[in-house]
Amino acid sequence: MAEKQINLLPKSKLRQLELRSWFFGLLALYVIAGISFGIVLAAQGGILWYLRTRVKSLEAETEVLRQFASAKESTDVRKQVTLVNNRVNDYNTLAKNTVRWSKLLLLFSEVVPAGVQIQSFAVDSTKKQVAVNGFAPTRELVIKLHDNIAAKPEYFTKLDYPLENVSRPTNILFHYTFTVQEAALK
Repeated sequence: MAEKQINLLPKSKLRQLELRSWFFGLLALYVIAGISFGIVLAAQGGILWYLRTRVKSLEAETEVLRQFASAKESTDVRKQVTLVNNRVNDYNTLAKNTVRWSKLLLLFSEVVPAGVQIQSFAVDSTKKQVAVNGFAPTRELVIKLHDNIAAKPEYFTKLDYPLENVSRPTNILFHYTFTVQEAALK
């Protein structure tokens, strides 16, 4: 059996002992909380100090790398960019100045009458002059080709029409030369 304990202290003394026990418990709690708060605060201060010094060293390293990159690598990159830009400019200049002969061929094919055979179509791009050689079964087709070319002065000018083109009545080997206007090349 359990023995019963009897406390002979007066109630006021018992209350005082009880409050004293609570006081020391709370005091220990506040001391431990204060010490913990101080440790956390000191750790955060240390981390802040470390991060600030690390940021400064990283900024210094970044500046050194930036100077190095701008000095050597950017010179190489600038040379490459300049080279590529020059090539693109050359291409654009060539493309702009290149004559569009396909339109000229289409325009000329529209003036050739049926039955006429074009055997050669030579172009002098500097003079914008065309020399055409071919075969026509009749004199009338040679004359019709001449008239068709002459009927398009907005595209073809300075038509050279040798008399030998019409000297024979049949099986004619002809040749013409004419100058091409800008409208036929764009």
